[in-house]
Amino acid sequence: MRRQFALLSLPLLLAIGCSSNPKPPAGYVRPEVLVRGPGPIFFGSGTTAPVTIDVQIANSGSMPITVRRVRIESPGMSQYSLAPTTREYRETIASGQMAMVSMSATAYASRARLDPTEPLLIRAVVELESGGVWIREVYTIRAER
Repeated sequence: MRRQFALLSLPLLLAIGCSSNPKPPAGYVRPEVLVRGPGPIFFGSGTTAPVTIDVQIANSGSMPITVRRVRIESPGMSQYSLAPTTREYRETIASGQMAMVSMSATAYASRARLDPTEPLLIRAVVELESGGVWIREVYTIRAER
């Protein structure tokens, strides 16, 4: 009986989950995102180093957007990686304008005294609000130095 209930309720749960993603409002255009990396990372004799990541967001749409949250992480890195970092914002970007937000993170090396040669790959998850609708955009970027 439980198994039949679970099998019958699965399509209903999937339908509810799929219908909860609102459509972006008319005039919304996916913003352009540029991530500037920290430059050379110096680990010294340890395995951690502080880094600052700048995230530039350009609004080319016809309506303003509000940046609510930015999360950065570095998936698939082998020599070093960034600790996942999330920061809340309330930065409104008018149509045709851009804004820059800075984030502090910690880099973790695979071994002490690492001099990294691997380029930093960053996944940035930017949560925006436009026309009363929350939108999540995911960008995977090789950070510029």
